[in-house]
Amino acid sequence: MGERKGYQREHQRVDEERKLLRRRKLAQKRRFRRRLIGVSMLILALCIALYPKYVKAAGDVNRCGANLTWKLEGGGTEKTLKISGSGKMYDYHSAAYGEEAPWKTEAENITSVIFENDGETTGITTVGERAFYQMRALKRVRLPETLTSLQASCFDSCSSLSEIAFPASLTEIGRFAFRDCTALEGHLILPDHLKTLSLPVLFTVANSSAAKYRFLPGSQKSVPSPLQAPASGRFC
Repeated sequence: MGERKGYQREHQRVDEERKLLRRRKLAQKRRFRRRLIGVSMLILALCIALYPKYVKAAGDVNRCGANLTWKLEGGGTEKTLKISGSGKMYDYHSAAYGEEAPWKTEAENITSVIFENDGETTGITTVGERAFYQMRALKRVRLPETLTSLQASCFDSCSSLSEIAFPASLTEIGRFAFRDCTALEGHLILPDHLKTLSLPVLFTVANSSAAKYRFLPGSQKSVPSPLQAPASGRFC
């Protein structure tokens, strides 16, 4: 009788140990699942945060705005970039996050940029941030008559840029828009309706003693005092 009770107690003890082991394993699995879910959510959040804002789907690789497309014409080292459509161009904030302009791989061969509107009354309104950043081969730009804004650093470090005319519709020029555009000499005409000139740098021009900045003929406005060239001859 005593042996039977001892066997039962031993059986109960083993059974309790098994149950305890199962509970521990179940708890470990739950903790593992929670950690796995947490890590997965973190990876997903990082992917969303780091995924290029303007990566295009297949068949949409030549889009540079909601209603803008681009194409390259010509060959060799004398290519022309044509941007067509209406509305705003995308901003390209940081190369580190894959947000470079899609034509940047051909930057050393692009010498001209032409904006083409899709109609007489509707057209391109904004040149995006850093759209042509460090395109040092770029010499000529033809802006559309519908343009209202040049965003920050849009032509930053385009050191060969020497031909550009601002349309009368332009009202805003962002900071660093023409920083280190050392080939821009002579007359740069600021439109009559220009409202925003974002400092610290609008233009940085080599030999700037020969450069003049003025509004369109007929304007009663004067160049704002922050844009008067200091003794160094540089806008900084």
